[in-house]
This record gives sequence, C-alpha cells and structure tokens, in this order.
Amino acid sequence: MWEAIAGGLSGLVAGFANLHWSNPIMIGVGCLLLYLGIKKDFEPLLLVPIGFGAILVNIPWQDLWRKKVFLGLFMTWGS
Repeated sequence: MWEAIAGGLSGLVAGFANLHWSNPIMIGVGCLLLYLGIKKDFEPLLLVPIGFGAILVNIPWQDLWRKKVFLGLFMTWGS
C-alpha cells in the first residue's frame, strides 16, 4: 500500500514539473467559481460542482490512471 502511495505522489510531483500554462489559469477559474458559489451564494448548486470539476480536471496527474497506482486502485474495485 505504501508503495502505491509513494508511486502516486511521485507521479503527482512529475505532473507538476510538466505543468502547462493553461492548467494554473483554469485552476484559478475553478477557485473563482467555488468562491462565487460558496462565499457569495451566487447559484451554488451550479457553480460549486463546475468549480470543483475544473480544479480536479486540471490537476496534472501525469500517468496515474494508466499505471494502476494510487488513484488507479479505484478502477479495479468494480471489476
């Protein structure tokens, strides 16, 4: 289990090393949407899931889904 966590964290560090310029911009947009949805109470049922998804999609995971480590463990549970 610890090997999977270590492999996942090393993949996350490798992903941040290869960060594209558009990823931080979209993470910022996702944070803005979360701020508007939570703090300002402006359409929270719409903006909170969109903001969370924008942040989650733009985290540079590198190859974690293909290597079957850390997050890839969840793919095998349904099989």
